[in-house]
Amino acid sequence: MDKKEEYKNLRPINTNIIIEPLEEGGNSGMTYTDKNIPCIGLVRAISVECTKVKVGQKVQYKKWNTIDISNSKGKVIEEKDILFIYE
Repeated sequence: MDKKEEYKNLRPINTNIIIEPLEEGGNSGMTYTDKNIPCIGLVRAISVECTKVKVGQKVQYKKWNTIDISNSKGKVIEEKDILFIYE
């Protein structure tokens, strides 16, 4: 199954976003405690209330606030937990 198909039937509500994790940490030059390592991922689905990110963008987000999606590698996060967008 292609990645877009995996998330096609999922529609986040409120300000939730579905992220496909790519890597932990990243090379942003920031230093983190072991517990608070952020992750890098691709935005796969957003709610209609999300205004700061778009599907397909690569973002760095807070790892400790994610919710796993069953039968998927995807994670649900809130828009406020995105630290920055890669351009």
